[in-house]
Amino acid sequence: MTAAGLLTWGAFWRGELDARLMLPPTFLVAWFGLHDIFITATLPRYSFDLLTTYPRPLYLAFITAVLMRRLGASLDQVDSANETLSAKLAEREAELAALHRKDRVEATRLTREQERQRLTHDLHDGLSGHLVSIIALSERTGDKPTEQAAREALNDLRLVIYSLDLGDKELPLALANFRERLMPQLQRLGVTLDWSIAGLPEVSGVTPGNALAILRILQEAITNALKHGPARRIAIRGAIDADGMAAITIENDGRPFAENGNGHGLANMRRRAQQLRGKLSIEAVAQGTAFTLLLPRGLPDFEEEAAV
Repeated sequence: MTAAGLLTWGAFWRGELDARLMLPPTFLVAWFGLHDIFITATLPRYSFDLLTTYPRPLYLAFITAVLMRRLGASLDQVDSANETLSAKLAEREAELAALHRKDRVEATRLTREQERQRLTHDLHDGLSGHLVSIIALSERTGDKPTEQAAREALNDLRLVIYSLDLGDKELPLALANFRERLMPQLQRLGVTLDWSIAGLPEVSGVTPGNALAILRILQEAITNALKHGPARRIAIRGAIDADGMAAITIENDGRPFAENGNGHGLANMRRRAQQLRGKLSIEAVAQGTAFTLLLPRGLPDFEEEAAV
């Protein structure tokens, strides 16, 4: 009777399923127990016929069912816990793999940076000094072709050295430095430079290699204007094109030039533009030739992709 009372409280007040399952056989056992107590108390008057032993198999069957149900629920909880642990383990492994890749990229970047600094100093202190000496000797002897070749080599070397120190989103800084080095050269030749890149949008992913490719394209366009124009005025402008790409236009007032696929470094210019995932267009205008370099707003980093 006490067990029946506890199960009734658990079944209806606490809503336990196991209590509800055990309630019917417990009441049956309790009822048979009262019957047996009554039979025992009135033994002289009634035959000795006890019923408590009969519902015991049924009671054990219900207990077994409850235990099996709890075992199944426990196994389900274990499976759910295993799935949760497996998912968390997979997340941690993915995080560790991402951290490992990040560490590798950072280590590669630091190694490249150290090598870049060493190479910059070596080029500046070594090869640059030799070219300056060649220029000085050529000026003394009046060897103009050698002097010109040495100056072009020195300008190209300075272009390479400066591009090694550039960081991300520093394309305007690279262009400003390019302008500073370009102005004296054009002034010696009597060429006017019209410079306006205020409208150039921000471009990310400016690695030393990408910056050098852009500056080489500009240098080649200006060289073509001076040699094949010959230009007396060069305009460099920055803007955003209709597709949202960054556009750098180099326009000169030299002889109009229509691309015919022959020489003038155009193949190298196009190859560098393709490496930057950009486009290069060349067209003859009313008063000269216009070179337009279109660049994506995010330049590809081939060195980082290779490191990953």
